[in-house]
Amino acid sequence: MANGFLISKESRKGYENTLPITEDYALFYNSPESLHHVESEKGEALVCHGYLFDVRNPYKEVKSTLEALLDSDNMEEDFSYLNGHFILIHIKDEKATVRTDAVSLTPVYYSESSCWISNDEEITEGPHSVITPGTHLCLPDMEVENEPEVPIKLSEDKKEVLLLDLVKDQYVFFEDKDLYCHFRSNLSTKALLSILHPVLFKQHMIVFSGFSDEKSLHQVNGKRIAREYRMEYQEKKMDEVSDLQESGQSTEKKFIARSTLMNLKQLESSKERYQNTNAALSKHLYVYDPFNVPAIQWIIKSLNRKGSDPNRRIVSHLHPSLDFYDFASAMTLQQINNRLRRKLESLEEKEQLSYSFVNEAKTYGYEVSTNLYGKVGQKELMVYPLSSTISKEEEFTVSFDKEDKGLLFIESYFDNPKNAHRIKVEINDQQYQIDEFLSGKFMEIEGKVSIKMNYARDYSAKSWQKAGKLLIREVD
Repeated sequence: MANGFLISKESRKGYENTLPITEDYALFYNSPESLHHVESEKGEALVCHGYLFDVRNPYKEVKSTLEALLDSDNMEEDFSYLNGHFILIHIKDEKATVRTDAVSLTPVYYSESSCWISNDEEITEGPHSVITPGTHLCLPDMEVENEPEVPIKLSEDKKEVLLLDLVKDQYVFFEDKDLYCHFRSNLSTKALLSILHPVLFKQHMIVFSGFSDEKSLHQVNGKRIAREYRMEYQEKKMDEVSDLQESGQSTEKKFIARSTLMNLKQLESSKERYQNTNAALSKHLYVYDPFNVPAIQWIIKSLNRKGSDPNRRIVSHLHPSLDFYDFASAMTLQQINNRLRRKLESLEEKEQLSYSFVNEAKTYGYEVSTNLYGKVGQKELMVYPLSSTISKEEEFTVSFDKEDKGLLFIESYFDNPKNAHRIKVEINDQQYQIDEFLSGKFMEIEGKVSIKMNYARDYSAKSWQKAGKLLIREVD
């Protein structure tokens, strides 16, 4: 969280403020801006350390959300629709329950034997546990109880519609907040931007270095989206996050938006890294993820239709113009269309060349595959691949009839013995490496002649196109 806290029977050094919870326990904390406290006339109270809002009807102020919860007849159910980065303490009749946000963006530790709860790793000496998602702690006995999970008995389409309803208004909470968007070139980030797009104008875009995958794509796409919304663009290392928080300035209205929680399988395999990253960020900023809501997590877990992709639905319904950008290639759809058009024009030109060469070869009695090009004359032809983009699945063929017994001369030009095995030449079912024809080779032939050439790998280089050149000459 933006600041540390401790729930304990006795204080420890480093905490400046105290709030009694039960007869035995108190909440110790440093930042007054991080604490929100409301109490009813009957003495029932809610205490939030961090921030939260109800995704069905987001208020801009945490206190307003707490007041609505306290007035509700279905408080336990309402807890299932809270998003944020928090611990929430419900106090009633000298007892208290302590719960975290849906997935515990940062770990909250507790020790039953030492009677403390905290998000501060520095006090976790001795036996301790972590509050797991879907559970809460009961004070004063430090008992762990499971949160009730509501089964989602809806069709797959209605589940996605419900999920859309639970994310579409979340931006309201951030209308008066300072927001940093953690940009990565993936569909989850597109969904995040789609949800927040009404409040992105003149906010902040940040790309963290230190992530090895496709960093250049993050930069190119991030800069482009930042320009779109006139956002301040920054590139920083994770240990430079403190620079975002000016010295002495309140953390209350500074948030960093991330989107990871849609892919639960990926999150489970890297949960420790995910929480460590959040912990580093939360020393200076509050963390926000649009899917960090118990009800949304239940929906995601229940989706079982193959091909179901709520991220795409969110983008197409909330901000379809984002699909104008292809994050995978760092290009706009217009750029992709122009590139495909040029490629199509190139293919058409090559097709015309191939058609011309194949027909000319036929006039001399040679059957040539359409993926070859070259020169042809009386009893002689030179061939090579038509395109520099070559697939290992392709087969390049030349065939003709030699009526009388005679010699066939074949010459290649690939002087690279180390890689010669990557091009195979087959003549009437006899296998050769292409360098075996480097100085020319005479063969005694009569009747049908079949020549096939294959590459062992896929290539996209003119040098490998040139490597497949063969001279074929009939000698009487």
